[in-house]
Amino acid sequence: MRARSFGVFWLLFWMTWAHACSGLLVSSLGMWVPDLGLLLWLGLGRRLNSNDRLLTTTAACLGRLSVGIDPPFAVFACYGALAALDSLALSFVDRDRLILRIVCAGAYAALASTWYALVNQIRSGGHALELQSSPKVILASFCIHALLSLSLAPLLARLPGLTLLLNRDSGMGMERSQADSMAALGMGAAAMGRRSR
Repeated sequence: MRARSFGVFWLLFWMTWAHACSGLLVSSLGMWVPDLGLLLWLGLGRRLNSNDRLLTTTAACLGRLSVGIDPPFAVFACYGALAALDSLALSFVDRDRLILRIVCAGAYAALASTWYALVNQIRSGGHALELQSSPKVILASFCIHALLSLSLAPLLARLPGLTLLLNRDSGMGMERSQADSMAALGMGAAAMGRRSR
């Protein structure tokens, strides 16, 4: 139990840094910057049990919210929709299929990019930068994430501390994962509350 609690801490830690690094790289790489948080989420989804989907999705949302400017509802809606699509895809095709990993990674990144561009456009009253939602940017997002899903995503899923999440009893069910998710959500809310003081 203690090892798994440390695993949840490291999951939140690396999710936050993954999103932060993506933000720092935007100024130098522009539209070719991969969403490292999304790649980490994808990499973990291929290693962890499907019952941990809620835990990893919650951590990904909190990581993006802690360093980003997107509205909380938009972030949770985005990752929630991607988790539902991923679950649907895995119900039809085995998760180890190479073509599935490539197509899903690219499609998820393109959908997320389009979603956040739409949210920013609505928040700015329809005056968001056209570059954000241009077909060129969406295509670039699809290609870079499709390629990196084969190399970088598995490496990110092996970051220090994340292997602690694999040390679990085979009989552990969805209730345990939901409890971990609530604990992660509480830790993130407490941290955001202290930062706002």
